[in-house]
Amino acid sequence: MSKIIAMFGQVLALGPKKPNKIYSTILVITLTVSTFFSNYFRLPYYQNFTPIKLNNNILIEVMMYFFAVVLIVDGTFCKMDQWVILWSVVERHGQKYVFRFLLAQVVFVVLDWVSILVWIDMEGVDFFSQYFTDEVLLYYQFYITCVVIILAKIIKEEYQQLEHKIKYYNLGKIQNRLVSLNDCVLNFNQIFGFSFVPLVMTCGLIVVELLDDVFKNSYGYTKGQYFGILIANLITIMQCLVPTFLAIAYCNQVGENARKLLLKACYLRRFLRDEKQRELDFFIKTSRNHFPQFTAAEFFQIDKSLVFKILGSVTTCLIVVVQFNAK
Repeated sequence: MSKIIAMFGQVLALGPKKPNKIYSTILVITLTVSTFFSNYFRLPYYQNFTPIKLNNNILIEVMMYFFAVVLIVDGTFCKMDQWVILWSVVERHGQKYVFRFLLAQVVFVVLDWVSILVWIDMEGVDFFSQYFTDEVLLYYQFYITCVVIILAKIIKEEYQQLEHKIKYYNLGKIQNRLVSLNDCVLNFNQIFGFSFVPLVMTCGLIVVELLDDVFKNSYGYTKGQYFGILIANLITIMQCLVPTFLAIAYCNQVGENARKLLLKACYLRRFLRDEKQRELDFFIKTSRNHFPQFTAAEFFQIDKSLVFKILGSVTTCLIVVVQFNAK
């Protein structure tokens, strides 16, 4: 059943099997050409934008495109071994997450179509020529955050199991598993670390852009149209923020569970003597040396503080944008 998750990835050229380099190359070229033309069709809108709003829109396009293309290229040409390891973990332990994964895809598609229908009502079929590529790129981000959430949940539950097992003092097996789990985290950082930077940037920029549209009514819609635009923008904000914040939260929980395991080992050490105490000392040292840390290419750590940094940056940027619009 867990192969269903990987099947979605294969369509996006992120699958676990030996990558089809021709398919991946065609997909990258298609995304490149369609991104160029979708922005070309939006030129009449861009001409009426303020400089800061224009820069914001261009940055969103660049970051969304960069996110998808980097993952495709890495999965096909650069980091194939790491992707194989990642998918093997998901396929072994991801069975119980299949239903929730499929439910998430259904919710995303339904909400996306509600948003699309609102825009079609405003723009007509021209919406597809201008924004269809953005919908595809947005789904790339959503799919990857779903995979990140599943992987983080699997690692978190493994640490919880180790915490229960440590009281039986079978330290050899626990220690080996501890090193393996840290290797999974390091593998995660190699695959997604650099991609997390454009993911977080895109998330913040989209929220600023859509909230600015809500406050300013940048496109001059009527009062009847404004309510539909409000709903469509809020849906897109949810599609960006909710999966990203959940991914960050579960990555943070991995660190918290690893910390609980370390604290429990330190607590048990007080009741041991001689050989058992030395074994536990070595285990504690190993735990500290192999403590899991999710990072975005070492630019920043992926933990709960990142949520507040994103919200703080969005608030600051939104204030700047509103001030520029007022002028």
